[in-house]
Amino acid sequence: MRKRADGRDRAGKGRASRGPSAAEDASGLSAPAARTRRELPSAWLFGLGELLLLLPVPLVALAYGWPGAIDRSAELGWVLGLMLLGALAGAWIGLRWRRVWQHGLASLLLGPALGLSAGQLAGGDAYSLAVTAGIGILAAYAGMSAYGRAGSGRIYVSGLVVYGLAGMVFPFQPPLAKLLPILSAAGAASLVLVLFMLNGSHIRGVTLSGGRPVVIPAALRRHNRIFVAAVLLAMGAASSLSGFVWQGVRTLLGWLLSGGEEAPPVPEPEPPPQKQPPPWMGEPPPEPGVWTHILNALFYALAVGLMLAIVAALLVWLYRRGPGLIRRWLDGLLALLRGRTEQQEKTGYIDEESGLWSWSDLRLWPGRRRGGRKESRWEELSAGEERVRYLYRSWLLGNTGRGYSFHPPLTPRETAADIERWLREAGARKGAVPTAEAAEAARELVELYEAARYGGKQPDEARLEELRRRLR
Repeated sequence: MRKRADGRDRAGKGRASRGPSAAEDASGLSAPAARTRRELPSAWLFGLGELLLLLPVPLVALAYGWPGAIDRSAELGWVLGLMLLGALAGAWIGLRWRRVWQHGLASLLLGPALGLSAGQLAGGDAYSLAVTAGIGILAAYAGMSAYGRAGSGRIYVSGLVVYGLAGMVFPFQPPLAKLLPILSAAGAASLVLVLFMLNGSHIRGVTLSGGRPVVIPAALRRHNRIFVAAVLLAMGAASSLSGFVWQGVRTLLGWLLSGGEEAPPVPEPEPPPQKQPPPWMGEPPPEPGVWTHILNALFYALAVGLMLAIVAALLVWLYRRGPGLIRRWLDGLLALLRGRTEQQEKTGYIDEESGLWSWSDLRLWPGRRRGGRKESRWEELSAGEERVRYLYRSWLLGNTGRGYSFHPPLTPRETAADIERWLREAGARKGAVPTAEAAEAARELVELYEAARYGGKQPDEARLEELRRRLR
């Protein structure tokens, strides 16, 4: 009995000495804690990056809600430290609680606590404490939710748009003009950050790896980042060198035009004495209030929005009427902004990508508003392949407009069968069964479409005209 007990004891000790369980890692931490520890540096990086992209928003709130903090570096330092601490703490909390409502609740608790603490330490009043509490909520929520949006190009492009609008508005507003050095430095850092992030997204797209970083070799990623950093340094050096060369050329031209002799320095004239206003003019007008500054900023924002709308209309016109090079460039830019790599990751490899909407559909919009334009659009199409694609797209858009839910993974033939089934079910509910002629026309259209798209066969023009009449 003693030997058997000793054997059990030795077996138990052997099992205990084999190492940590499956729920623990080599350091003795549990699996969630180990994952948090592993992902925390990346979460901090993404949280600080997103906070940097949103920096103009708290700067505007600080300029109008606590103007004294802009003139005193100590108060401004407390607020910036609050944002930094809120983003770091929020990133750690976001890794432990990953639901959206948890992020919102935690930011509503953490943000005001940090904001009120920073405001009290900086000696702010009640209004400034409310501003710092709001800034704390923004910083905490950005830190919590940024890691879940990692790799999405929309937030980075939106940040650049925010900086562009801020760069147009800040110089014309006296409270905001004092923050231009901070805005310029943060904007340059944001541009570098966006360039690196979009570059990584582009690499994942061209390698068809999507969000799986292990597919891309570490040496390739490192080489690409070094190359991007070298390009940025070369651009900065070229800018500094061009300024230095231009200054040297100006100095040389001034020396040559003066005959090679240095002119004696001209004494600066003394400024004339400032004239006092006459007594009958009264006191000078008071400084504009906060609401005046807010309305001025809104008007500037509206003006900037109008300018952006004009630029967008110009781009649409160039896409429709410009050369093919501009159209291909805009197609590539739109594919990058839409995040096509994420869609490829979800749907797998796509031989040919198509959608229900494209920029070419903008040509149909005036016709839908005024009438009569659709017929001229049909007449503009010369090749039979273009016309059968147009018929297929119009037939598909017509059914989706009547309530059909389009499924992109289906082939054209499967889509036609699904639409026919949907029409039968919808007709049975409404008491109107679709005719066999319409179903036969749809099947014939799909056959012509597949032959033109995949087989390169040109359909007969008379047959297309007949199909167009039957599908109306």
